[in-house]
Amino acid sequence: MPSRDDTLSRRDLLQQAGAGTLALAAGSFSRSASGEESGRSVTRLAEHLLVYHGPINAGVVRNGKKALLIDLGDGRVLGALAEMGIASVEQVLFTHHHRDQACGAHLLGDSVRISVPAAERDCFDKAADYWNNPKHRWHIYNQHPHHLMLAESIRVDAVLKDGDVVRWGPAQIRVLATPGHTDGSVSYLVEVDEKKVVFCGDAIYGE
Repeated sequence: MPSRDDTLSRRDLLQQAGAGTLALAAGSFSRSASGEESGRSVTRLAEHLLVYHGPINAGVVRNGKKALLIDLGDGRVLGALAEMGIASVEQVLFTHHHRDQACGAHLLGDSVRISVPAAERDCFDKAADYWNNPKHRWHIYNQHPHHLMLAESIRVDAVLKDGDVVRWGPAQIRVLATPGHTDGSVSYLVEVDEKKVVFCGDAIYGE
């Protein structure tokens, strides 16, 4: 059996992997495009790519006055879009079904296209089935999925699986299966303005 010094904790492994593969993205998140520290709630990674820092980080891909969002949080990103020169949202891509990622979806209009991981569709549009089952309401330990399920169902317009590509405006967005944080979590590799940035939901801990 290896000694403790020869083994890595899960957190250490993820942090080392993140440092190696996402160093460029991490640096971009902490600084504005001009290289100055960004103390505001929005960081510009490229001309057509921004991050809104609210309860969660929401990706904002822009095409003129229109936007595609990656995750939504409690929806306050919608109120910040005007400051970015954005007038409307056309699509939202969700990385996973937890409430902190998607609880603001009721603020979206019917014209906004909602896409979710294929493996988690039922967690989005059949939330009532989960909560109407008495064992899910009362058994609070060893819960799976868990009480981070959405309180109310969300309309689903499309499902996305590993390898799918979404082309929107100037961006190409590739779907990467990254199960672990939830069984069906996905990440989105956004290629735009000669940059590649991964939006991974909560799949990587720390910077």
